[in-house]
Amino acid sequence: MLIGDRDGVLVIPRHLAAEIAEQGYEQEQLEAYVSTKIHAGEPLWGNYPPGEEIKAEYAASQERKDQ
Repeated sequence: MLIGDRDGVLVIPRHLAAEIAEQGYEQEQLEAYVSTKIHAGEPLWGNYPPGEEIKAEYAASQERKDQ
């Protein structure tokens, strides 16, 4: 598979495409969560890039959604 944007082009072997797509989706969801926090007035520093604390906070928020 070839995936490209204005930053460049990725070549992904077909047998890895589903796994990489899943990881990319999770990363996008995490970054959307962080963006929401920042737009709500929290500082960029300490939230981005997301460290282990923010990742745990995000995971807990996802678990609450699933219940």
